Amino acid sequence: MPPKLISCVNHGLKVFQFIYPQSDMNPAIESREIPSIEGPHLSEMIKLSIKFQSTNKSFSTSFRRFSRQKRSTRYICPTEIEKSFMGFKSLKKKLISGNLKVQCDCNNVFQEAIDCKSSNMKWLPKIRLDRSSYESASFSLESLLALVSDENKIIVLSVVGYNYKDMLMSWVCRLRKLQISSYVIGAIDKQLYEFGILQGLPVFMVGKSMDVSFNDCHFGTECFKKVTKMKSRVVLQVLKLGYRVLFSDVDVYWFKNPIDYLMSFGPGTLVAQSDEWHIKGAPNKPRHLNSGFYFVWPDSSTIAAFEAIVMHASLSNMSEQPSFYDVLCGISGVHRVGATQCLDLVTNVTTHFLDRELFPNGAYKELWEKKNVSDACILQGCYVLHNNWVSGRQRKLNRQIASGLWDYDVKNRICMRS
Repeated sequence: MPPKLISCVNHGLKVFQFIYPQSDMNPAIESREIPSIEGPHLSEMIKLSIKFQSTNKSFSTSFRRFSRQKRSTRYICPTEIEKSFMGFKSLKKKLISGNLKVQCDCNNVFQEAIDCKSSNMKWLPKIRLDRSSYESASFSLESLLALVSDENKIIVLSVVGYNYKDMLMSWVCRLRKLQISSYVIGAIDKQLYEFGILQGLPVFMVGKSMDVSFNDCHFGTECFKKVTKMKSRVVLQVLKLGYRVLFSDVDVYWFKNPIDYLMSFGPGTLVAQSDEWHIKGAPNKPRHLNSGFYFVWPDSSTIAAFEAIVMHASLSNMSEQPSFYDVLCGISGVHRVGATQCLDLVTNVTTHFLDRELFPNGAYKELWEKKNVSDACILQGCYVLHNNWVSGRQRKLNRQIASGLWDYDVKNRICMRS
């Protein structure tokens, strides 16, 4: 959608606001001749957004609806002074005409948004994003990782399609509340990639765009099998670039930051969620490794194990999950060690199945059926809760929203504050 841009200035605080008109806008207005942001400038704009997300802890991006204007706004609010924009002067000069100052409360900066009364807003001419510019605006995976990774070279990675865009945004909002900015998103279709670009997300295309069914890409479908196999390939790419990877599906709700805990297992160990639901069942039962949440190090042994997983999955007519287990634990679990580990004799990689009290799957203890899911999980010390073991995208979405474990206002396109 064509955005507008506002500059809000108060005591050195700069706020760029990209405002996207709603679909019910007057079509006559949409057809007016308006300037466009060409590829190089769009790329520079995205780089500016990612730069501030990854380096400024007091900066956040979110959405706000203005009732009078009937617009949805994305805020980019760096709290750096004017000199912070060195290197981006050409973009600033191109986008901002004149010395526009909007009378809004620029000191009232919250973790998720800054409030500006719509009655005080002044508008710059609309700027259209040319869809042909997306390709030239994109970053290579390598350059994107360098922009967002933290000092420990840890990347939180998710791979998702447009059919899960709302769940993606809730997941992103949750990471921001936990002050986690070192994440990247692999888009499996062009629609999600373009959506991510417009939201200012650190997004990249995963190979060629797939034709993903909107409501028929859940567990067991052919679409699901194809999508999961793309995930392990991307993880392997990131490992080969020297980054530690925490892979998380967007249907995994994070209660607290698990990174320090997961790192404590050390290199040469893959730590993964168990899909075993029975309390007395061994977490490492055959083919009960869940490939929707795991942490890996970029050591040579782990890379060799992932190459074997990718190869095994490419020859299988199932999803990637059985390939993870068969490679790391052996057929029928012949390489299991105790009830919580496996040892791959070829690569010498240890697989540790995470404590289900801390990292429960969607069927464990029937947590999703509790009257207060959040309280039940917090009481037992959950780091995350996986919204799996439910069939169908809409059922998954309904269950998570109804539980209150949802951080994105779909209607107003804003990260919820509470």
